Amino acid sequence: MEEAHGDSSKFVDWEQRWSREARRKQMPTLQSIVSKYQGAPGIIGMHGGLPPADAFPFSAFKCSLQSSSNDAAAAAAAAAAGSLSISDPPLVSAAQQYNMHAKGYPPLQSWARDIVCELHQPATLKPHPQNSSSSSNNTGTAQQQQQQQQLIGLDVAITPGASAALDAIARVLLNPGDAVLLEEFTYNHHAEAHLLPMGCELLPVPMDSAGLLPAALDAMLTQRSSAGLALPRLLYCIPTGQNPTGAVMGPERMRQVYELARKWDLIILEDDAYFWLQYPQGPEAVPGLNLRPGFLSIDVDGRVIRVDTLAKLLGPGFRLGWVAGPPALVNKVALYIAAISVGASSLSQVMIHQLLLQWGRPGLEAYVVQLQQRYARSAAAAEAAAAAHLADIAEWQPIRAGMFMWVKIKAGEGVDASPLMELGAAEKVMVVTGNLSSVAHLQATAHAQQQQAQDQQQQPEQQGSHMQQQQQQQLDKAAGPCPYFRVSFASVASDADLQEGFARLRRAVLRCQALAANGAAQ
Repeated sequence: MEEAHGDSSKFVDWEQRWSREARRKQMPTLQSIVSKYQGAPGIIGMHGGLPPADAFPFSAFKCSLQSSSNDAAAAAAAAAAGSLSISDPPLVSAAQQYNMHAKGYPPLQSWARDIVCELHQPATLKPHPQNSSSSSNNTGTAQQQQQQQQLIGLDVAITPGASAALDAIARVLLNPGDAVLLEEFTYNHHAEAHLLPMGCELLPVPMDSAGLLPAALDAMLTQRSSAGLALPRLLYCIPTGQNPTGAVMGPERMRQVYELARKWDLIILEDDAYFWLQYPQGPEAVPGLNLRPGFLSIDVDGRVIRVDTLAKLLGPGFRLGWVAGPPALVNKVALYIAAISVGASSLSQVMIHQLLLQWGRPGLEAYVVQLQQRYARSAAAAEAAAAAHLADIAEWQPIRAGMFMWVKIKAGEGVDASPLMELGAAEKVMVVTGNLSSVAHLQATAHAQQQQAQDQQQQPEQQGSHMQQQQQQQLDKAAGPCPYFRVSFASVASDADLQEGFARLRRAVLRCQALAANGAAQ
């Protein structure tokens, strides 16, 4: 491997990574004082504007729990005793009070750190030599050798879901105009709601069914470096059940990507929303908590930021997730989130921690197993329905994780799935076309919208409609045709609905192919 850009044998210095905004942002003074002294033994708290506990409307919380068993008798027995009760006054009060800790409700934050350590075995918690030359030199002092074997460490902060974490990470690491590497098809919301409004340049990396392609990534960066262009410092990827493609990055691919991150001094932002939904062997042999670990397991430099969410595990309405990584980075993200939202919902944090406490590890694993089985069965039913209705006109990769099937229309070069949403709606079936997740398309759209806004300031209003049509044509040409579309199978109510949905989808795809054929003939 070529010599690294930057010294890849040294730990990441986060003080050199902060955005201009992050360098200016500090924890509000009053918030830090309230957090420090609230509930401290012997303190008569006259400093914070906190509602008293006896002013809250709820004196207890009680919820019924669904059974995690597929056995009818076991499910009935569990239902009889399946409830979560929160009546301890301090817990009831905490659930209705401000979130007083920047990193989240301490018991839940501690649980999240423990589960990250158990499932990913972070390499930053193991001693590593600080640089290769000094690690082989035995002539240094004992103090120097101890410093060279220092731990990078790991910290975790609870966030109001993954989206808030992704936005905060972007804000503390990126300045307007910075380049960001993403898989060529990516999570639309992060690109459209966070990166593009910041003015970031999005660089799409080609990918296959195992995620982004290391050789393509290396070639892109080599070419950019040779051209004298600013190199990106952040790589955003979704390694498990990738949205939208469903790709799953295996250990060897992860290792190759990580080595390139070291070579080019990249920070890896690992968004693993579908981590819990792994089922590579189908519904009869799901892994439970024996899951393929993420980039944290090989991160010897402290250059990986991991974002987890409970949205796909327990439910998106709780708005809970966490960010895990080097302490300096986690502290900065926690500060940012606390400053703009005072953190995640106290009610959600207390309730979910009590649920996890009641379950214990066996209960959590039982829940994860039934969840994986449910998604695996839905995936198998979706593949069967696709085989029955689309085999001659489309192709797809086997589904191994997550909740999406990535389908490519067969129609030769130039076929575009973009009309499929309108055509599908006419057939009473809805999917998401690939262009909406294409980084190239998203970047072109942002440029076109910016140009349109500038032109409208210079042109009479009556020309606006004509200008918009012209720019849409230019956009379509710049982004190119996209033959892919995404099927979300998890939320379809039954196998029969999947069969009917794919039957309707077939009619829409055939019409889409006819449009492509007519366009090619003209």
